[in-house]
Amino acid sequence: MKKDLNKLKMCTNSIKSFLVLLLVFIYSLNTYSAVVSDNDGSAFITKAEYDSLKNSFQSQLDSYNTQLDYKIDSAIAGYLAGIKAGRSVMLENYVEKLYSQNKWANSFADKSSPIAGSNNNKFTKGGWWLFWVYGWNTVASTVNGQCNLASNHYAAHDLALNPSSVESLKWFVKGYELNGNKYYGPYDNKLYNINQFVYIQRIISTWNNGSTTHSASSRIWIDQTFDLTALSVPGTTNAGSYNAGWVNFDNIQGTIILNYSLYGDNKRQWAAMSSSGSCDTSSTYNYCIDYDKQNDLTESGSENTRFASTYGSQWQEFNPRVPSNGVSEGKANVPKFTLNFKTPKVLSLRNVDLYNWVASEYIGKRVPMYAGIPMTKVPKKGKIKFNFHIEDLALADDTPKTTDNATIAVKASEFLNTEINSESTLLFYAENCKQNVNYTAEFNIDVDKDTILYLKATPNNSASYVRLFIDGNPTYTME
Repeated sequence: MKKDLNKLKMCTNSIKSFLVLLLVFIYSLNTYSAVVSDNDGSAFITKAEYDSLKNSFQSQLDSYNTQLDYKIDSAIAGYLAGIKAGRSVMLENYVEKLYSQNKWANSFADKSSPIAGSNNNKFTKGGWWLFWVYGWNTVASTVNGQCNLASNHYAAHDLALNPSSVESLKWFVKGYELNGNKYYGPYDNKLYNINQFVYIQRIISTWNNGSTTHSASSRIWIDQTFDLTALSVPGTTNAGSYNAGWVNFDNIQGTIILNYSLYGDNKRQWAAMSSSGSCDTSSTYNYCIDYDKQNDLTESGSENTRFASTYGSQWQEFNPRVPSNGVSEGKANVPKFTLNFKTPKVLSLRNVDLYNWVASEYIGKRVPMYAGIPMTKVPKKGKIKFNFHIEDLALADDTPKTTDNATIAVKASEFLNTEINSESTLLFYAENCKQNVNYTAEFNIDVDKDTILYLKATPNNSASYVRLFIDGNPTYTME
C-alpha cells in the first residue's frame, strides 16, 4: 500500500511540473513585447507593467497549483477512504442461527457433575397374557370358556416383567453423524418415564373335544417360546402357536406398546447444550434415548425373559347365559414361557461425551459441550466488533436473575474442558455482565486463514444458567 501511494505522489508531482512549464511556454508565445524605456512608443510595455503582469501570472499560477493540490489530495483521500470502507465487512451471526433452530443451543449451565434422575432399568415394566376361547364345546354351543395366563392372582390377568415400582427414566438426545461416527447432545429439558408393555393374546379359538367340562388334571402344561423380534416398531405380529395339551392355539398375536410420559420437574441444566465450565469426566452416566429412534426396535438385541408366577394358568368354563354357573381351576407355576422381544437402544453417556448437536450440524464439525459455541468465521488478521447481551435465568423456573451476572469470553479456537478463568489466549474477557444490558466487544485477531471464533459464558450463580445473544452481525475490518 505504501509503495502505491509513493508512486501516486511522484506521478502527481511530475504532472504538476509539466503543467507549469506548459503554461509558461504558452504565455511566452503570446508575449512578443520587449522591455524598453519609457520613450519607445505605445507598441511596447514598460518594466513596471511587465512586473505587474508577471506578478499577476504568478498569482494565477499559485492559485491554480493550490486548487490542483486540493483536488489531487481530495481524490487520494477519497480513494483511501474507499479502500478502508471496502475492507470492513459484516460477518455471519452463528449464535442467532443456532438459537432459531433450538432455544437451548446458545445456553450454558454447570455440567461438572452428572445430571441426576436417570437410570438404566429395562423398559419393560409389565404386560399381560390372555387367551380367549369361544365355542368351547362345539356340541353344546351354549358353553364358552377362556384360559388366562396370569401372575399373582386370577383376576388381574397381569404378568409383570419388572416390578411396577421400578421406574425407567431416560433423557432424549439428538444425534449428529460425521465421518461415520454419531455424536449426541441433549434434545430438550424433560425427563421421561418409559413403559414398555408386551402382550400375548389369542382371539377366537375353538375347542372341539366334544366334552362339556374338563378337569385341570386332564390338561398338559408345557413350556413355550414366543418371538416378537420381527417387530421393528411398536405394534402387533404373529408370535407363534401354543399347544396346551387339551387345545391348540394357532396364530397367537404378540403386541408391543411403548409409552413415553413426563416425569417430575423440567431439567434446564440437562437441556443446556453447552457447559459453563468443565464437563464431568467420571464413570457416572446419563441414560438416554435417541429422539429420532425412540420407537425403533431394531438396534438393541433380543430380550430373553422367562416367566413363572404364583398362578401360571387358569382355565374357565361357563354358560354365557348363566355365568355364575361356570367353573374355573388354576395350576401354580406352570407353564414357563420364554418371550423374545426388543427394546429401544439405551445410550450410556457421560457429560464429557455430549455435544452441541445444533452447532455441530450447522458448522459441519463436532462441537463438545465444553468447547463453547461458534460465533462467526473470520478470514484472516484484522479487527472485529460486535454487540451482545445475556439472559441470566433461574434453573428452577426460567425467571430472570437481574441481581446476578456472568462472565463472557471469546477464543479463536474451541475452549478446553476447564473453567473460563483457566483458559489462555483469550481474545476477549468480560466479567460481571448483567441481564439484558447491551455490551460492545472490540478486539484484534491475529490469524492467517479462515478461523471460527468461539464464545463461552458462565453464570456467577450456580442456581442459574445463561443464554448469550449477538445483536446484529459482527463487523470485521481487515488489516
